[in-house]
Amino acid sequence: MEFVILFAVVAGIVIFVFSSAYSSIPFLPTNSRDLSTVIKKLHLKKDQVVIDMGAGSGTVIFAAASEAHKKGLSTEFIAIDINFLLVIFMWVRAWFHPHRNHITVMQGDLFKMDYERMIEPYQNILFYMYVSPWVTDRLAELIQDTKKDCTLISYRYPVKKMKPEEITGGEHKLYSYKLGS
Repeated sequence: MEFVILFAVVAGIVIFVFSSAYSSIPFLPTNSRDLSTVIKKLHLKKDQVVIDMGAGSGTVIFAAASEAHKKGLSTEFIAIDINFLLVIFMWVRAWFHPHRNHITVMQGDLFKMDYERMIEPYQNILFYMYVSPWVTDRLAELIQDTKKDCTLISYRYPVKKMKPEEITGGEHKLYSYKLGS
């Protein structure tokens, strides 16, 4: 057990110091003061999938998975990040998480993911993203191209080409969008 704790600490330090070397999108952790607001805005339900685009260290996805586990929900979670070190860190976290059978961690480029295939089996789909403002519009377009009804929540940065259905305040704002056919 000491090895796991030591590994997690060392991995955390390495991730924090070197993460920008593996991705042009910087590692931007969700502000801890906004975490409970973000989790509430996800409106967790059974038979839902929550996809965290640019999951980083998994702050949102693991807090949401804990909430789903506590409520006995069958919510599925998919965390995607390009940074291999962050992905390893999330894999370790997922392995020890009580809701681990419902958490999938994926390493990959957000602009090259097959979202249509990823969300095909689900009816209740929610995308969460906290990425650089210069990529929010491109990612929103990729989601919209799936032609499937879903919700997109963008933390801190609005999607410039879309009108939000709702804006929630906090330390930083959350922008909610309904997408689909």
